[in-house]
Amino acid sequence: MITLTPPEKSVKGLGNLLILAIPRSAVLSPTGKATIAEMNAAGAVDITYSHVPDGFVYTPGYEMLPDDRLTFPQKREERGLATDTLVSTIVYGSAAAVADPLLIEDTEFIIAVRDAVPHNQAISATDKWDFHNVEVKSKVKSPHTNSVRTKVVTYGYQQPVLKDQVALAA
Repeated sequence: MITLTPPEKSVKGLGNLLILAIPRSAVLSPTGKATIAEMNAAGAVDITYSHVPDGFVYTPGYEMLPDDRLTFPQKREERGLATDTLVSTIVYGSAAAVADPLLIEDTEFIIAVRDAVPHNQAISATDKWDFHNVEVKSKVKSPHTNSVRTKVVTYGYQQPVLKDQVALAA
């Protein structure tokens, strides 16, 4: 069917992202799905503006397992284990640094990500979140250039990502 109406309006990326780092021990749900109260608690830290523009990269993926058949002319594959990766590039060196002193190697966090909603808008029961249950694996300084000083943070997943979830009520 041909759409006869104008296309839907897109949501700009600028200013429409919130990234919270919540200590894993502060989230009571075994799945890592945080409550609104846990996301509003003092331990939940907004690390959005600690990232450089392309500095929050979640790449979902799966191993592909061969599933070939005798004389079948097409290579077949099945999805295997998840190979999701999450890498942050954060700024450091300022006395006002937020993410750098927080994201210590071997610490576990729920990284809660809300997009397509203004950053400063209060957390609501209808917001959609991605919950990344991760452990900080490494934090390495990037080579110094005539730019901002950055570190690359690599995370290891503890559980599958919960995508497009509403926060738990309590």
